[in-house]
Amino acid sequence: MILVIDAKVIFISGVKYCEYLAFDTDIGLIQRHLRKGSECTYGYRKLFEDLQQEKYTPLAVVSDGGTGIYSTLKYHETQEHQRCHVHLLRDLKTGLRMSPRRMRKDKRKWYIYAYAKLLLDSRSEDQKELRYQHFQRVVLKMWQPHGDGEKNVIKSFVRILPKAFTFMKIKNMYLNIPTTTNPVEGYISHFNARLKTTRGLKSSANAELLLNAIHLSLR
Repeated sequence: MILVIDAKVIFISGVKYCEYLAFDTDIGLIQRHLRKGSECTYGYRKLFEDLQQEKYTPLAVVSDGGTGIYSTLKYHETQEHQRCHVHLLRDLKTGLRMSPRRMRKDKRKWYIYAYAKLLLDSRSEDQKELRYQHFQRVVLKMWQPHGDGEKNVIKSFVRILPKAFTFMKIKNMYLNIPTTTNPVEGYISHFNARLKTTRGLKSSANAELLLNAIHLSLR
């Protein structure tokens, strides 16, 4: 059982809420929780508590590393956590201040980003180790980061790397762990399309009923 989790911001009567989603890669959406405010630990903890009440225990969890996810997984003693590669690269690009329209203009930043992507694309331990050596050479010798901001971004990327390869650690088992949160992201895109036809949520009292109806229709 592989669980992909994420949270989507929803506005109800102009007030910010978060819809927390738990998506099983084989079954589909299995749990949701609506909570007022921004993405947070309490929302994810409630999501996992509801899953535990249903006797659902994931063998691995895939996430984008959003606010509150790490503390929740630690609290519930979830051992296998796979970080989304897309979000890791997005965070790296943002930290390096790379303009989407001018990605290749700064060669130094481009090579750091390109070798990080190449490293994440590794599909074996030997390949990963070799590409990590290349990444270190690029970052430490050839195209060194400038300033504390860029250095901290690189350090954060390296620190998270072990969780980026959880799929590889247990790939010889029957588990097929995705390296991105695309399964739930795809679901959210369909959810957004259905929500758009309702012209928004104008009443907190009816929000749960309407959201449940949308999720039921998508199943």
